[in-house]
Parts: sequence; structure tokens; C-alpha cells
Amino acid sequence: MQVLTVDFETYYDKTYSLSKVTTEEYIRDPRFEVIGVAVKVDGDEAEWFSGTKAATEKFLHKFDWSSSVALAHNAMFDMAILNWVFDIRPKKIADTLGMGRALDGPDAGNSLAAMVKRY
Repeated sequence: MQVLTVDFETYYDKTYSLSKVTTEEYIRDPRFEVIGVAVKVDGDEAEWFSGTKAATEKFLHKFDWSSSVALAHNAMFDMAILNWVFDIRPKKIADTLGMGRALDGPDAGNSLAAMVKRY
């Protein structure tokens, strides 16, 4: 089973960010906008894409999500975007943030940078 690593970059400002509202409120807000997304297939180079919502949807649908493991750091965020915005449901989901919290506890500093240093 292939692994599709995904990372969305989205619009935010001083009053509209994930630190101000829940993930669901953020994604379902009219201000929500995907700026770009990177997808990496297994060990290949990551592919960055930025464009309109329709173009981003077309880019994302070229990958076989239905038989893949989708990997993200904070999968709750990235998988919610895949599902709610682009109607994509991966077969399996893996979350590096969740793995770090399970291994080292929630107070260990589980940013991606901290985890790279730790592991």
C-alpha cells in the first residue's frame, strides 16, 4: 500500500486562525482558502501545487487515495480538508503529531521540527 504524505497551506490572519477557532470552524468559514498543497508519494520527491479550488481538486484527484495511507502532521486538519473541501477519503490515515503525543506525551514539544530533532 502506498503512502501519500500531504500538507496543506491555508489562508489565515490575525483574527482568523486555528488558534482562534476550532478546526471545523476554521475550515467551514467563508474565509477558508487553500493556498497550496504538497503531496509526496512514498519516497518520491514532494510535488507542490497552488491554484484555484477547482485546479487543486483536479490535482488531488490524480492520486489513488482510496487504496493508500494518507500521512500528515496534524492529520485532523489535513484530512478534514481532504474530506470536507475536496470529497476525498483515504483508505487509512497516519498522523505524526498523534504518534509523537502517544510516544512522548502532549507536553514533549511535538512540532514537526522538535520531532525531527528527537528522532
